[in-house]
Amino acid sequence: MRHRALLMILAVLIALPSLSVAQFSVFPGVVAVDSVEVMPGSHFGVAVRLANNTLGIAGLQLPLRFSSPYLSVDSVSFAGSLKTSGMTATATIDNLSDTVSVIYYPDFNCFPIVTADAPSGVLATVYFSLAATAPPGPIAIMEINNGYSSTIWSGIGFVDAQGNGVYRPQGFVPGVVVVLAPTAIDDEAVQTLPSSLALAQNYPNPFNPTTTIEFTLPLAGHTRLEVFNVLGQRVVTLVDRALGGGTHQVQWDGADHPSGIYFYRLTHSEGAQTRKMILVK
Repeated sequence: MRHRALLMILAVLIALPSLSVAQFSVFPGVVAVDSVEVMPGSHFGVAVRLANNTLGIAGLQLPLRFSSPYLSVDSVSFAGSLKTSGMTATATIDNLSDTVSVIYYPDFNCFPIVTADAPSGVLATVYFSLAATAPPGPIAIMEINNGYSSTIWSGIGFVDAQGNGVYRPQGFVPGVVVVLAPTAIDDEAVQTLPSSLALAQNYPNPFNPTTTIEFTLPLAGHTRLEVFNVLGQRVVTLVDRALGGGTHQVQWDGADHPSGIYFYRLTHSEGAQTRKMILVK
């Protein structure tokens, strides 16, 4: 019975992208993509949420499309999501076709199968980069599907723990990235330096394997940016030189380091600041 149930779920997950509409049941769930307002050149996250859930979710597929040459996906995070410890989640990113697809599936070595049963929560958070040249206006984030009246359907689908059926949500709410127009500022404002030392949260976070660290300096001076592991051991020095005042960005590639929590520390004549980041492989 155990192996039969596992094989049924696996077969349903494999068949999800091309099942006939007649094979789907509707459940009260609603999948909604957050809407955000951002400036050109921004890096930001957009959460995809599930509400009104009545299923014990063993697996799902969630394909999304964003049609804009100015928007690209950096990564997908499952931190704080509905995914349980007995499930695996992956994401397929294709910036050439402006698509990203999220998949949950169970750990087939565990029985009984662990499911996501919460009535609501985040399914995934998609981290985007918006080009500095992006014009003002809306960019929609939509579900990919052929239409529920199609003979062959591909779209959002959920699988229960018994593998007896595939369910589509009752509703889908698209997200919108609203690109704001830069505020006009005079030359004097452009030349104004930040008033204090500031170390921003890295993005994306969690990350795999690269992330960007941004910081601002109120004045020129020798600057050191270091990364430490949880034991307090320095694993890399990213900056150790004189920098001018203003905003700076540094990228760290953690490909040669294990998954885990790391701390990055900025040291300058105006003080020192430390933040935490998470590398997930």
